[in-house]
Amino acid sequence: MNSLTSDLSKQHSAAELQQREAQRFVDELTAQIQKLRSENHSLSADLQESLNQARDASASLAERDQKILTLREDLQEQKNQLAGQSNQQSRRFAESNDVVQENRRLLSRLSQLQANLRQQATRFNSERDTLQVSHQHELQAQLRSSKSSLTSARIELGHYQQQVSEWKQQVTELARRNSELERQSEELKRGQELAATGLQEAERDKAERDHTVAALSKQLSSLRHEMDEQKCIRSKERSELEHKIRAVEEAHATVQQQLNHALENRRQQSKKKETPTRHLTPTPQRKSGSTSVKKGNSDPTLISGIGPVAANNLREHGVNTIEQIAAWTDQDMQHFSEVLAVGGRIKNEKWIDQAKELIRKTQ
Repeated sequence: MNSLTSDLSKQHSAAELQQREAQRFVDELTAQIQKLRSENHSLSADLQESLNQARDASASLAERDQKILTLREDLQEQKNQLAGQSNQQSRRFAESNDVVQENRRLLSRLSQLQANLRQQATRFNSERDTLQVSHQHELQAQLRSSKSSLTSARIELGHYQQQVSEWKQQVTELARRNSELERQSEELKRGQELAATGLQEAERDKAERDHTVAALSKQLSSLRHEMDEQKCIRSKERSELEHKIRAVEEAHATVQQQLNHALENRRQQSKKKETPTRHLTPTPQRKSGSTSVKKGNSDPTLISGIGPVAANNLREHGVNTIEQIAAWTDQDMQHFSEVLAVGGRIKNEKWIDQAKELIRKTQ
């Protein structure tokens, strides 16, 4: 009897030790799962930050594209203005050329008139010398006519000289306008060069932005790939952990069943030793056996998964028979799951169904 008790105590101690080891292993697995969850949260935060950076870069690139479009529109407008001014300058050049040609024509006519005057003066002098004596009166009349012609020619020459001076003033004004147009053309060219430089800088900035966005996209794809790999690894680790937990629970259930079976054998052996066979009649023996069977069938440790420790905890909370366990509701099952700290074992191991089955067998 003492050796059996000692063996049972050793088995019970070994079972408790295995239970503590299993609980420690479950705690370690829970800590690892929490750590993996925190790492997953950190990776999610990094991915979100990368996505925000990519969105900011896209917004900046869109703003830069809008500026480039504005610069292109300004450049096109300046080109149109330059083309209009060039056309206007061409028209003014054509007008100035026409004025110059007219001036040249007038100068040529003036030269012809001066040549005609010189010829008339020469002819008049020669005629005056030839006919001075004999035709003095005629010469005087011709002289008056020539003087009047000369006066008319001088008046016409003065008129032409006035027109020439006016045309010279117009040519000077046209030259001034031409220089001003050339200056404006130079300014427009410089503005066009500055706009082209700004456009090149904008295109370089756009290329840099494109490179940055490509790099961010590459980093984002890399992070997603790493997250997928981490998810696969965590899924494998989670499946391994669940497998280990199931194995530990099965081992615990096996040890609990062995312990329950050993306790049942010990109770039966103790009952057999305490009952003197020579004083028993057949009828009391049947009554005693019936009472023993009924009392044994009400023990909660007959349920697979309930060991001595769990049975003691149940007794401390007023649960002493399998009938009480069979009458549990969902609220009772949740309450005792928290009290016994067994998680979902009550539902997974079907304690209530086992209790009902044991009651049905005893009936």
